[in-house]
Amino acid sequence: MRALLLPLMACVLGCGSAPTTPPASAPAARNDPAAFREPPQPPISEPEPTQPEPSHQSAPEPSTETAVPSAAPLPADTTVLVVGSSTAAALGHDLKRELGARGVRCILRNKDASYIPEWAGDRLRLRDYIREYNPDLVIVSLGGNEVAMPDPSVRAEPIRKIVEIIGNRPCVWVGTPRWKGLPHTGILDVIQQNIAPCLFVDSDLIAPNLIPWVDGIHPTIPERRRWARRMLQWLEYNRDPDGERPWDFKKTPIIPPEP
Repeated sequence: MRALLLPLMACVLGCGSAPTTPPASAPAARNDPAAFREPPQPPISEPEPTQPEPSHQSAPEPSTETAVPSAAPLPADTTVLVVGSSTAAALGHDLKRELGARGVRCILRNKDASYIPEWAGDRLRLRDYIREYNPDLVIVSLGGNEVAMPDPSVRAEPIRKIVEIIGNRPCVWVGTPRWKGLPHTGILDVIQQNIAPCLFVDSDLIAPNLIPWVDGIHPTIPERRRWARRMLQWLEYNRDPDGERPWDFKKTPIIPPEP
């Protein structure tokens, strides 16, 4: 019996099932390459272009300066008639020389110590001069003897009569200088208000501060030349070279720049 038990125990010990190898455990997460992979990043977008800071510098102001028209040559072979009192002579002698140098015929007809109504009538022959010379332009210088009239408005009708006699031709009325020390009751205003379509030239604007002669009512000889030169420039700058007639003027006259 003992002999039978010994082989049986050996069989049990020798023939038992082989010990099983325990299953390999899953690799540690730290050994998995995926464990060290960076998590997916969001796509990198281009940075938004930065907008330039708005400029606080204001835009340059548009220029308000008006270009001064250029002087146009005067129309040669035309006739200019200058009429009036002694101021017409003070202006007219030098103006005649200046115009003549430019091929313009200038005729001066004046009467010292004369008044507006006399030229509006027949005594000083304005109508005859217009008919005789048929001028392309008439320049009038009257009113210097009427600066102290108590009521200059009574001259409105004869002023309009003179304009009527001149007729349908260009006309310029040159105001007398406003001499200091003399009363001025408004004759120049009355002239300016009643000479349309003639144009008014303010002597104090084109030739300011004329120096008077000893009589206090006419310019000195050198100042007469300055007055005439400035009047010539006024004609050059304000004549319309594209007008229908050679002495048509621009709609808005200007004071010519000082030379």
